[in-house]
Amino acid sequence: MMRIFLNCLFTIVLGRQLTYKTFTARGITLKSGQVIQTSTDWGPLPWPEGPVAIRHFSSDIVDIDGISVPLEELYVHHWLMFDGNNNLNGGFCMALSNVFGCGAEIRGVQISTQYPFAILCDGTEHWTVNLHFIRTSNVPQEDVQDCIECRCRSSVPPKFPVGGVECCLDQTMCWGMRNSTLDDPKQYFFQYTVGWEPIDAGHKASKVYSTDITAHFNTDCIVEYNVPEVKPGEYNIHTTTYNIPSNFLVAYIETHQHIGGEDMTLEHYRNGENLGVVCYSAPVYSSTHGYIEDIPPCHYPEAYVLLQGDQLRITSRYTGRTVIGGNPWHSGVMSLAFLIAHADPFPKELCLARLHQLCGPSPYPTLAQCLNCSTRHLVELMKHNCTIFMINNDCDKNLGGGNVPVPDSVNSMTLKSRSIAADYYEINVTSPADRWFGIGLKPLVGTMNGAIAWVYTKNETSGETTLQRRVLGNHSPGKLVNNNITITHFKVVANVMHITFESAVGLTQDLVDNNSPIPGFCWLFAQGEKGVYTMGYHGSFRGATCL
Repeated sequence: MMRIFLNCLFTIVLGRQLTYKTFTARGITLKSGQVIQTSTDWGPLPWPEGPVAIRHFSSDIVDIDGISVPLEELYVHHWLMFDGNNNLNGGFCMALSNVFGCGAEIRGVQISTQYPFAILCDGTEHWTVNLHFIRTSNVPQEDVQDCIECRCRSSVPPKFPVGGVECCLDQTMCWGMRNSTLDDPKQYFFQYTVGWEPIDAGHKASKVYSTDITAHFNTDCIVEYNVPEVKPGEYNIHTTTYNIPSNFLVAYIETHQHIGGEDMTLEHYRNGENLGVVCYSAPVYSSTHGYIEDIPPCHYPEAYVLLQGDQLRITSRYTGRTVIGGNPWHSGVMSLAFLIAHADPFPKELCLARLHQLCGPSPYPTLAQCLNCSTRHLVELMKHNCTIFMINNDCDKNLGGGNVPVPDSVNSMTLKSRSIAADYYEINVTSPADRWFGIGLKPLVGTMNGAIAWVYTKNETSGETTLQRRVLGNHSPGKLVNNNITITHFKVVANVMHITFESAVGLTQDLVDNNSPIPGFCWLFAQGEKGVYTMGYHGSFRGATCL
């Protein structure tokens, strides 16, 4: 019997001008009906050493004997692979910063680009992966759809199905198996093959650009959504438009849908004129069980050109198609498209590069220092694509008066902290009044699991909106510590909440300067979609600032 030992197994194949190497990550163990949903920093994953140009990536899930595992045994909800420094993902979606990733179509998708386009790794990356798998062995057939679509208890189909990753948490049992007494653990391994070549002067450095059908302004991606009952012959159709901020040379496009997905179409517009379809992709379904087993991507022997100011109109269609024993509605679906492209620097990148040359990098010591410097150099900054908004937004990333710089992934938030006594702080937050928000604190890394958090959300008991203190879980609200923290000051001005409260933080070190932000920690920020007052993971905008 061939056995796989953690991440030391690999094979090497030479040919087609690329070197191919297959890696196997450490194992995960699941019982029938059990879910695994790792944090985004699960790893580290083995990777080719040194600077390399990646032009191929494919993956699989195997058992301990190295045999590919069928979807009807282990459902791959999704997996997302990260480079550790976010240098290889160029946008657009703030919530999707992965480099590689897909879902149930894991065995069908082979990411590849033609020379000279390649993802250039310099060897400093720290590769990790978010794995979301569900072992569907022994799940009753009538519960399989609810199990793999992560149905929530609040779901009321056929008109109001609700599901998502927050209802499929790590180490929980999926729908239909929550009372299961089966104890049949089995080990599985995430396996992936990388194809690369040495970097040369001819390579065009390419990045991954993530798009999502739920976005309205390029970056505000919700990722998951629900599809009410779809009658035979009808479609649930979503459309969005992405504005192209610079010149793009597109080498590859991959789409991702869940069961029920009919197809996705990306159309190219310039000055209002439809220039044609950039990419059309439709899932391939298994005739036996009804799972998606492949979503053919779009390859370009010669790069497809998008110019600054062009638009990509993305359309996604879902039907009532489902697995055996399922129903014609869906919860927690996705409609994503990932582009691998070589792009000119975005206007914001050009602006901030020049601003940081002239005034130093953010965070700035004080707001006044940044504003004074940028005012002196305003003419020069305007020549480098700067707008007043870009400048002011970067100047807000300062440490003056206890200010904590807020990441661009959240909107209209500010945060200041001030030490009152040992381990006791006054915290001031502003955020839009038409949604929930949360802030958190964690040593060294900006991930949710184990972070201390304060969340302004609808109270689970009374239905009133209160400020809660929590210890966050992995992609989940985690443990409730205090259901109603006293707010010492509250007002709403022009739909912006201004909240002040005092709280112990739980740190072991005191501040020397009471007006400085807490050093050596990462602040976490999150806020809901407009009109959503209950804390959730997907359907939120998130980011972190490490000081």
